[in-house]
Amino acid sequence: DHSTNGGVGSKILEIISESKFKKPFFLYGLNDFTQSGGVEDLYKFYKLDKFGIAKFIEKKLNKWKLLLRYLYLMLMV
Repeated sequence: DHSTNGGVGSKILEIISESKFKKPFFLYGLNDFTQSGGVEDLYKFYKLDKFGIAKFIEKKLNKWKLLLRYLYLMLMV
């Protein structure tokens, strides 16, 4: 639960980009300032709870599946 702008994920992405690790990496966090409230309520509101994270992963995997299917079809032509 951190900002995607200059947050922990940005630092990790910087380290990964300078390494030999060449796998997809996605930042998922807050882009701006947040509301105040209880932790669980905020996680749910900003989709940082387990359901929101699962949905984010599902969307990314579906995009990859579509891309791979497209590339496969292009190679078969």
